[in-house]
Amino acid sequence: MGAYIEFGVGYDTGANSYEAGRNAALLAYKSVKKYEPTLVLVFSSINYDNKEVLRGVREITANTPLVGGTAAGNFCHGFHSVGVTVAVIASPYLTVRLGIGRSVGRDFGNAVQEAIDSSGAGEYFGQHRPQEDRQQLDLDYAKKTFALVLMPGSHTNNYNYDVIDLLRKRSMNAFPLVGGCMGDWMSRQETFQFYNGEVITDSVLLAVFDTHLKFGVAASLDFTPSNLQASITKVDGYEIKEFYYEPAAEFYAKLLNINIDDLRKDPEGYFTTNPLGISDEFGNYSIIMGVEVTGDNGIKCLRKPYPNATVTIMGPDREKMEKSLGNVIEKAVLRSRISKPSAGIVFSSVYRLNFLGQEVMKRVAREIRSSLRRNHFDMEYTGFVSYGEAGTTDEGLSVYLDFAVSCLVFADELNEASVVAFKNKMLYEELSATAIRNQILYEELSAVHEMSNLLNSSLDLKFVINKAAEIVGKFFQADGCGLFIYDEQTDNFKLAGLYDDKPLPKSIEWKKTFPYYTLLEQKALMVNDTGESEYISPELNNITKAKSVIAAPIIVKGEKIGVVSAYSRQTYFFNNDDLEFLQTLSNQIGTAIVNARLFEQTQLLACTDGLTGLYDHNFFLKALSRMIKTAQTKQQRLSLVMVDLDDFKYCNDKYGHTVGDTILQETAEILKSNVRNDDVIARYGGDEFVIILVNAAKERAYQIAERIRRKISGASFQDPESGTTFGITASIGIATFPDDAATAKHLIDKADKAMYRVKRQVKNKSQLYFSSFAELEREFTASEKAFFDTIKVLLQILDSKDRYTWEHSRQVASYAVQLAEELGLPEEEKYWLRLTGYLHDIGKIHVSSEILNKKGRLN
Repeated sequence: MGAYIEFGVGYDTGANSYEAGRNAALLAYKSVKKYEPTLVLVFSSINYDNKEVLRGVREITANTPLVGGTAAGNFCHGFHSVGVTVAVIASPYLTVRLGIGRSVGRDFGNAVQEAIDSSGAGEYFGQHRPQEDRQQLDLDYAKKTFALVLMPGSHTNNYNYDVIDLLRKRSMNAFPLVGGCMGDWMSRQETFQFYNGEVITDSVLLAVFDTHLKFGVAASLDFTPSNLQASITKVDGYEIKEFYYEPAAEFYAKLLNINIDDLRKDPEGYFTTNPLGISDEFGNYSIIMGVEVTGDNGIKCLRKPYPNATVTIMGPDREKMEKSLGNVIEKAVLRSRISKPSAGIVFSSVYRLNFLGQEVMKRVAREIRSSLRRNHFDMEYTGFVSYGEAGTTDEGLSVYLDFAVSCLVFADELNEASVVAFKNKMLYEELSATAIRNQILYEELSAVHEMSNLLNSSLDLKFVINKAAEIVGKFFQADGCGLFIYDEQTDNFKLAGLYDDKPLPKSIEWKKTFPYYTLLEQKALMVNDTGESEYISPELNNITKAKSVIAAPIIVKGEKIGVVSAYSRQTYFFNNDDLEFLQTLSNQIGTAIVNARLFEQTQLLACTDGLTGLYDHNFFLKALSRMIKTAQTKQQRLSLVMVDLDDFKYCNDKYGHTVGDTILQETAEILKSNVRNDDVIARYGGDEFVIILVNAAKERAYQIAERIRRKISGASFQDPESGTTFGITASIGIATFPDDAATAKHLIDKADKAMYRVKRQVKNKSQLYFSSFAELEREFTASEKAFFDTIKVLLQILDSKDRYTWEHSRQVASYAVQLAEELGLPEEEKYWLRLTGYLHDIGKIHVSSEILNKKGRLN
């Protein structure tokens, strides 16, 4: 198994296309055990249903990047004229970016640009790439680059030379290109390429490799020049029209000493055996194959010839051809100073195959395998028979050649620059690890220091809890953090503090959560994959989306205070060091909570009613003023609910003060269980209670008041003497800031008035405050407005001295008007009756409040 690269090959010659692809892929994958696959190569006979071949291959390779295509023959443990060959390359030191350019025959330039763009490797082809912020040592400088190019076959006008030439120019020949054109059996039928799961044609595939591995590229022609030469004097596209101003085919036939009619009958036979070696005025040298004699005796070629180029008739060197496949691999190995070659990809010309024959190719392939073993090259190789090859010259220039054999060899060793880079990286990582450890120690000390400051900075319990959750969440860089306070009486949690998350619903069953399990175990616990833990609450996890959770119990002197827990939406986010340090922080948090609780309890005793445990009258007044200011700042509504127990004095007198105390205590519990944590409940006096509802408009306050009233009326109490049970009711008044009043004093007054209206009328009812004067004003016409203002002032004075008189006067006026209507009195008399009703007790203005409200008889 390779230390740096794994390479597996497999082939199958079965008749079923799907099974052939699948079986070949299975064989290839057997050699890949250590690394994730980087690239899959597939070469398939043109006789197969290649969509089915790919379907079989992809069943094994899944979404691994894949390129390949159809071929006349494949290399895998030898040479095969039919079948499917699959090769898989796997290495963490090798990355590949695939691109595709379509419609090469229509516009090869646009196809090349499309392939570059879709590969995402434009920076290698003269396109700007913005620098990315890197958080680690950059090893890109040690990577080497090469590109694998797969192109169409020659069934149409062949632009493949132009494709390679354009890629070479665009890359400024900074890295080698290697590859070939998909082939068939010299029939020039349509060939296909494979791009991931797609079967396509007339396209160029570009695979740009970045690697820290050594690799080598080489090519070999194995044709020798003769002394037969000519000069091209006329070119038309892909056709050489003239040699030395004579028809090109006629001149070519003269050079070979054959009849022009024989050349017309078998042009491919002659042009394959004696191709045209062309050297242009810049010294570029290549071989071009003629494919057809045109009607005017021109020679049509597979690619465009150079005008004014010198042509040399080439002859094949059979001995060299038979050895060149092995020699080109050794050439690539030696040229790149590779000591441990691991994998090779070869591209051998279909013309070479046609010249040598299949049996020779099979023997050559076997000899290559033996030769590699003799040279201690423990490597596998694959490849296909190509209709044109891309490789490099001995000078390292990327070229496109016909009749050639080219190869790419991977080494199971790093290149020299990467060896140095990785040593530097190891040193850098050691230094970074030391710096990280120091940073972690500093952060831990900072967190401990911050937590210590918290212990000394505040004794406000809510502040301590919220700040502790924030410190823990920030230190662990968690997506969320919660501090859960344990209630021993209910054996359950209440969520007390959150960091960086939305409030959680009250309906969660905390007993089925990881924090509760942590408290049961009484030790810090960690889950780094919530999908695999039975202690993770699905209900809670649907909200948090946590993948990793850590929790530590808060226990002080054996008392279970609660749990602090943090989570991340990444798996394996926490480690054992985090677990240990969270326990350290939880111990400090426990001390802070205990101290804050003691202080809170001391403060609470000073402002708490001893019988009911509710806040007392003084605390209520201060809280109301403070909360009105907050509501005003936040532009929120605040409602005051005043609850008075009906006939409580009667119950006290009849059943005794012990029963009366029980009634008050039970009422207090009903109030507590029907309001929110942020609301304030106080005992206002005797049998009166008040509730400050935060951020509650009239409708919400009325709903809460009605729920409380129903609960009170549903409670039952027992007569200690007779044993019978009885109930009690409550009258409730509601006033809202700022709708009904702008100050605390006026808000209390309005709620009190609403409550007394209920007591005077029906009892056992909730009543929103409404202005009696607004009701009165509706009964007067616009012409009576000035007169009404005077009446309003008088009635306000009277109402402030005696609550009873206003309600009594309103009822007298109402009944008087109703009687007048029954008697059929005129409107004017109804007006005076209504006014008289309101004012008939106006003389009480001059009587003092003590006399008006005196209990008992007047003297």
